[in-house]
Amino acid sequence: IKNFQICECCNRGQLMSYIKRAEYIDNYMWQCKRPCTNSIKIRHGSFFENSRLSFLDIFLIMYYYLRGDEFKDIEDEVEVNRDSVKGITDLIREMIADCMLYFNEKIGGMEANGELKIVEVDESLFFKRKYHWGRIVNGTWFIGGIERKSRNAFIYPVADRTAGTIVRVLADNIETGSLVVTDKWRAYN
Repeated sequence: IKNFQICECCNRGQLMSYIKRAEYIDNYMWQCKRPCTNSIKIRHGSFFENSRLSFLDIFLIMYYYLRGDEFKDIEDEVEVNRDSVKGITDLIREMIADCMLYFNEKIGGMEANGELKIVEVDESLFFKRKYHWGRIVNGTWFIGGIERKSRNAFIYPVADRTAGTIVRVLADNIETGSLVVTDKWRAYN
């Protein structure tokens, strides 16, 4: 949610006011002072924009989901339907994936006492089935790793699982000198 909003209608770069309006789910909106009196929802431009849930319900769903609660328990606690819970949790997973893809740093290396940090590595195929039935329609392979103690992690999409690709991804994401643990799949050799 933005701290301020500039009116997109009047070409004057007018700063919009934050005003109370009971007809909006959040009870607030942005409104241009003059001359156009344009108004937009307070959620405009945020990932909350298309949700019809209140902020309280959204934050409660986020809290319970990140705490590890089951969908059914979240539905009962927040008093919303399964689709609402799934919509918010899908957004959370998407944001986490974006962070892991674009803001990751190298993991592993050495501890301050000279011990090697242990990094577990594996590959997974993420796919979607048409209508959740039948053969796999499309999919993307990912290579990921997680540092045992700190739980720092990376995940990276790859076009193939050849040894060259795997070595490149691991070199780009794991510090030299780390102890890398794999499932002994032949491409790791």
